[in-house]
Amino acid sequence: MERAVEEKLKEAMRTGVPKPLSTRDLLAAAQAMKPSTREWFADARNYALYANDGGQYDELVKYNETAVTRLVQMLVCRKP
Repeated sequence: MERAVEEKLKEAMRTGVPKPLSTRDLLAAAQAMKPSTREWFADARNYALYANDGGQYDELVKYNETAVTRLVQMLVCRKP
């Protein structure tokens, strides 16, 4: 949403004519976004492995272990 609004504001400043935000603007902004879930999980994994003092990341460690287990099972069960 923020990206769509920013683009609309840039357009309004460039043209001098403010226009309402449309569904097309929202869809274009969503398509331009790069998913960041993998990067977030990579960073979170590092915190969980190397900065887990006091067990504050134990839940994430457990989730990662089960996610890896599911992935391995899925790959093993895949038929060529």
